[in-house]
Amino acid sequence: MKTILTLCLCIPVFVFAQIPNNSFEDWAGYTTEEPVGWITNNHPTHISVSKTTESYTGLFAAKVISNGPSFEGPAPGWLKTTLIPTEVPKKLTLYYKCDSILPPAYGEIAVNQYNNGIFTELGKVEILILNQSFELITISLSSSQIPDSIEIKISSITVNNGVTYEGYISFIVDDIVLGYTLGLTELSIDERLSLYPNPVKGYLTVEVPIDFDIQNGIIQIMDTNGKALKNTTLGNRKQVLFIGDLTPNTYLLRVMNHKRSMFNRFIVQ
Repeated sequence: MKTILTLCLCIPVFVFAQIPNNSFEDWAGYTTEEPVGWITNNHPTHISVSKTTESYTGLFAAKVISNGPSFEGPAPGWLKTTLIPTEVPKKLTLYYKCDSILPPAYGEIAVNQYNNGIFTELGKVEILILNQSFELITISLSSSQIPDSIEIKISSITVNNGVTYEGYISFIVDDIVLGYTLGLTELSIDERLSLYPNPVKGYLTVEVPIDFDIQNGIIQIMDTNGKALKNTTLGNRKQVLFIGDLTPNTYLLRVMNHKRSMFNRFIVQ
């Protein structure tokens, strides 16, 4: 028999779609190095997106400059990725800093959706001034339904006056998170998603029910404010996670695939 418990939270809960390589820790390439899971307009002689150790979290971040392939000067540079959300997206957050800008150039972070073959913009923000330390950007998204897919595009924009491109910008982005509200202050906890031992100290075993499709499955650990702390691939119905680096507290664990999500909570001693 299915058992449902309820975890009451005092503030709205946020869960997060899985953005590939959202902190830009993984890079690869043949002629040019690119962040894994992202597409760039890098060219062997015109690098517009590069790896930098000036990161907000982790070891690396992505640096975007106006240096696309062009004979007319520093053309716009960009990187983008596409993902399939499981619920209605409400916001995109990321950290950035801008170390060089020459108007009329500017930075742009845009979120677009595809629905039934139609491309529309959900939200956008522009970087217009220097900012030498990392700052949080939050972009509110206008979607009212679950999109077929979402595109996130980060660009260094320069302006073509008909003869040459004018302006230049260099900025860094890191720790990009797509969030959507559950619209509830109560979160249904499905006890069929088994977590043990609970309370736990070092290693937590996650066991999903037989009717949960583990293909393309993801395990996500969040704090009770909805902040994503860990993401990993669900490879088996029974999987062991190391959680010894979490401080003693109560946490939420979410298992999701392309169709459904399951939640449970655990306590780290």
